[in-house]
Amino acid sequence: EFEFCPGDSLSDLLELGQGLRDDALSEEAELVRFDPKGKTSHTIPLNLVELLAANPGLHNLSLQPEDRVFIRFKPRPYLPGEATILGEIKSPGTYPIQDGKTSLTELVNLAGGLTTRASLPEAGLFRTSFPSLAESSFLKLAQASPNNLRPEEFEYLKSRQEGRAVRVSVDFVKLYEQNDQSQDRFLRDGDSIFVPPPSLVVKVAGQVVRSGLVPFSQGLSAGELVQRAGGFSGQADQRKIYVIKRGSGEWTRLGGKQKIEPGDTIWVPMKADKSFWATFKDIVLITGTLATTYFIIDQTTK
Repeated sequence: EFEFCPGDSLSDLLELGQGLRDDALSEEAELVRFDPKGKTSHTIPLNLVELLAANPGLHNLSLQPEDRVFIRFKPRPYLPGEATILGEIKSPGTYPIQDGKTSLTELVNLAGGLTTRASLPEAGLFRTSFPSLAESSFLKLAQASPNNLRPEEFEYLKSRQEGRAVRVSVDFVKLYEQNDQSQDRFLRDGDSIFVPPPSLVVKVAGQVVRSGLVPFSQGLSAGELVQRAGGFSGQADQRKIYVIKRGSGEWTRLGGKQKIEPGDTIWVPMKADKSFWATFKDIVLITGTLATTYFIIDQTTK
């Protein structure tokens, strides 16, 4: 808004506003003029292109107090998003995509396709995602005690809180070897795809002495792989070990004849802390047992 002075014209107003922007919709401007009492108004269409061409000064269009001039923006052209694809790709790099419309397979084809060294089981689609206050599931996890969360819930919570890239569920083996189109995904702006060469390591994480990558050898058990990471820590819950499958990110409880493959992650969770009441109950139970034992011994000695 600018202060009105008698004799002001449209050209004066445009000059005060530092002129028209490049994206101004000059052909469809409007002047809204109120009656002296301010109760009613009427709109005067303005084609600034014609007015400026015919009257460069526009001094013939005088303004009145409380006049309002509206100049809209031109419709902005569609700005494509971007997605990055790296690894065993013939032409890795960042490519323009249509957010929510370009599919994963379309981007792979645009980048020339996969190389012969591509490890489909270990390939992944990643998306940077920040928590929304509207996500009730996220809020529910955030309010829970870490000891009451499953390992996969704890990892999800950490990744969302830190704004890290979250793996989107895609089975590249089914998508490319079995032509399962249900595994194709529409990409979002900022997505990244990574297709590594075959891995010869396994990641051991959680409650171990040295969390990290360890060499993989066929036939090794989860316990032997944990030993390569220095063994279990004192807080490890050795009864609940999980394997996170490469590529799909699926969590499975270790047990039976489950096969561990290169690129998998072995997750060792922390022992759940006993609550005060559980500890108190154990103390009472033990104390009561000792008292009963003492009573029996005392009675038998009399």
